Amino acid sequence: MLEVKRTDEYCEIIMDNPLIKSYSNDLYFTVGENIDRGLKKFILNLNQVDKIDSAGLEVLLRIHEEVDGLGGKLVILQPQPLIEKILKLTKVQEKINIYMESEHVCSIMGRQS
Repeated sequence: MLEVKRTDEYCEIIMDNPLIKSYSNDLYFTVGENIDRGLKKFILNLNQVDKIDSAGLEVLLRIHEEVDGLGGKLVILQPQPLIEKILKLTKVQEKINIYMESEHVCSIMGRQS
């Protein structure tokens, strides 16, 4: 399941399902719906995600490319240690910033133009 929180500046998507093939399209479509609403900044909260597969990694990179192409930003917030390790090993963190503190990332997203 995805919980979506919107502000005028950004959209936070909180996942509580694994980021695997059977759930990754839900994330992709949720981001797309919010792009259609005019949002370009996204925080993906992975605090409750305990599993990620290649389809999940692929959708993260696809979302990043689309949002970046619109002049927006995608960041990952509070991944569990195993997920963070996978993101680093696959070099996803070289394209998508990872933050551990929600207050820090929210202030960054709110200040960006």
